[in-house]
Amino acid sequence: MGIFMKKYQLHQVFGVHTPPPGEKYPDVTYVDRAGLDARIRYYLNSGRHLVIFGPSKQGKTVLRQRAIEDKDSIVIQCRSSNAKTSIYREVLGRLEVYQETGKEVGTGREGSVEASLKGSAGLSGLIKGDAGLGGTASISSEQKRSYKPFSQDVDDLSFVAQAIRDSGKKVVLEDFHYVNEEEKKSIAEDLKNLLEYGVSLIIVGTWHDQNMLGKYNGDLGSRFDEIDITWEGEDLRKIIELGQIALNLTFSNPIIEEIIRDANGNVGLLQRILEELCIKEGLLETSSKLIAIKDIKSLDLARKAISYNARNRYQQFGLAVYEGFPGSNPSMKNIYRRIIQVCIETDEQELLAGIPFSSFEQKIRSLDPTIQKAKLHDALTRIDRLQNEKNIYPIIASYDQLNRMVNLIDRELLFYRKYGGPKWPWED
Repeated sequence: MGIFMKKYQLHQVFGVHTPPPGEKYPDVTYVDRAGLDARIRYYLNSGRHLVIFGPSKQGKTVLRQRAIEDKDSIVIQCRSSNAKTSIYREVLGRLEVYQETGKEVGTGREGSVEASLKGSAGLSGLIKGDAGLGGTASISSEQKRSYKPFSQDVDDLSFVAQAIRDSGKKVVLEDFHYVNEEEKKSIAEDLKNLLEYGVSLIIVGTWHDQNMLGKYNGDLGSRFDEIDITWEGEDLRKIIELGQIALNLTFSNPIIEEIIRDANGNVGLLQRILEELCIKEGLLETSSKLIAIKDIKSLDLARKAISYNARNRYQQFGLAVYEGFPGSNPSMKNIYRRIIQVCIETDEQELLAGIPFSSFEQKIRSLDPTIQKAKLHDALTRIDRLQNEKNIYPIIASYDQLNRMVNLIDRELLFYRKYGGPKWPWED
């Protein structure tokens, strides 16, 4: 190894890792596709909302964090149970907005308040800043004031917007796809007004089609920008090239082609395959001499290891979701079972493209002609929540009610069913 070659640990180059708080994601193999870094920074200052969307494990969070650090943002993790008001309450709580609850005239001596507060007065009747409930703080005044975390009704959007604007931070709604349809529509209706109050949001989700916000609220028009996170084969190839340089190794062309084919455009899966392959080859850091990796048997071992580690997740999808909700009657459980069976057995290219409801219905009825169209649609509208309640996160398949399309969110399912040797319930 040349004396000027930097030495890296394998996890700094390949793999999927969450950095410790305060640290950034490793960028040794980061690829700025089509100038996305500059584009997202421009969008963040455009005065419009920003929507980042694409399948699971595609680097949406990394892209967003490169443009705006966590310390400059309020990240709200959405769930199916989130109502619009609960999201706004969480935003205010994270901004540490406190509400005055009472005043008492004193004698001019120092008094105490219910919370230890550092910061400046914000909105009328409120204080914003660092606070520790249960502590005390002295004030030199003839009055003492008590405070509590803001908890009044949050229907006043101008109030919420002013708190966000005064903080100087950007609100990020992660996993927005989990929010139910009515709440999505309600939030979309607020987005135009938020812009008028000088507040723009970042919204992140796993849907497939553009203009999702516009379909929920036609008045948004050109008031939001979109970034569709997709990876082409050449982008994935660049990651491999950067990793080869950093670790002082080469992969044979057949192995590179196999890895790119296995990844199916999923950058997270590509990173995991590369890391596991290096582990099987015993390469855990930058090599002092050039290493050539060309044994396809090592790649086969890497595939088996990844599939083995993923088995619980996909078996849970095949078994727990297969059983439906706890209160589902036998008829509805049968529908959920057929939905999961079709999601797992459908041809790879059709899954990647998305299955229109009409085609999905045909596949279901070929398995059980007694299943009614209305009941099938009703079950599909709950499939996201069902996976959430079964602790399958991120979700694997989703139903887009606006476009009436069943979409594969987690492409790693294709890898698992190919190399994991799964046994599904309906195969018994």
